[in-house]
Amino acid sequence: MSIDISEVAKQIFSKIDLLDSNKKQFFESIINDGNTLIECIDFLLAVECQDLYELLTPVIDEIFRDLHISITLAMANEYKASCVLFRTFVETSLYLLYFIDHPLEAKLWANNVNDMNFQDVLGHICKDKYLEVASSRNQDPAKIKGYKSSLETAYRALSERVHGKYQFLQTNETRDNIVELFTSEIAKPSTKSLTSLCLSRVKEPTKLIEKVPALNRFVGIN
Repeated sequence: MSIDISEVAKQIFSKIDLLDSNKKQFFESIINDGNTLIECIDFLLAVECQDLYELLTPVIDEIFRDLHISITLAMANEYKASCVLFRTFVETSLYLLYFIDHPLEAKLWANNVNDMNFQDVLGHICKDKYLEVASSRNQDPAKIKGYKSSLETAYRALSERVHGKYQFLQTNETRDNIVELFTSEIAKPSTKSLTSLCLSRVKEPTKLIEKVPALNRFVGIN
């Protein structure tokens, strides 16, 4: 990644320090999970798709920005704008995982030739045997199905909010637990399921965990 992550992170966390302890804990958790996901994707591309790494590095930088700007907006109670960027973060993270095994589609997408569809790509990645073949490891179909279902639910919530239909985010002032809902129904399941799919895709998960020690926070994923 070409971004100075430490400097951006310093600025974000200086804002979080001004929040009350409960909100601070929720937002720190989202940022940490999102950064862990980005590190996993970066590792996978660098190790298994080196010919695409230079092409897609700017995209990795972009999803980092989307994540951090989204959470900055959420801290300011601008949840609709936050959801717009968070949905882009979720979509593009999934596409990058897909591109590892589809370099032609990556090049077409990078040149604005090929449009991507979140549901189609998710269905392809979670198809029976796909991750098993890609990772050269046995997979638990029930777990993969769970990751898919979790992402579908969170993505639907994001899309409804972006289009003005998601009721618990419609009137921020009427819901005291808005931060918890944003975290538990959208941000946490999205990042955890995507990170789980990354670990399911990698051929040697122990090497990935060594490279990204924060993965030890995720319990019960491949």
